[in-house]
Amino acid sequence: MVVFVVSLEYRGPESQLAELGYEIARKRLEHRVKMEQIEAEARRMLVPPHAEPMEEQAETVAEFFPDGAVEEEQAGPEGEGGVETPSPEPGVGEVPGSVTEAEQVEEASPTSPPEQNPGKQKEAGLF
Repeated sequence: MVVFVVSLEYRGPESQLAELGYEIARKRLEHRVKMEQIEAEARRMLVPPHAEPMEEQAETVAEFFPDGAVEEEQAGPEGEGGVETPSPEPGVGEVPGSVTEAEQVEEASPTSPPEQNPGKQKEAGLF
């Protein structure tokens, strides 16, 4: 077991100690107000990402998303040219009885719609 014992002495009148405490509290409050003003001014100065010039957007992509910068360079400035990958047609190249990616996502989705026949679930002893 640990017991902390503190002994504090103030050499002076109690009113002077109270004034010192009030002064410290006032300075902290002034500091908080100044910080809130600085933060509000900084928020006003911020530009939303979509309002930045295209050069700055390209620099940001190149710095923080290098994979995205490579893809954009292949696509070209207007999204034209570059390498196009055709989307596979449904049913082409599928193995009979296999589950498609869309079906996997649908099965894994926790918000899938409830079954149409809830009575069958009760009969099966699931509830």
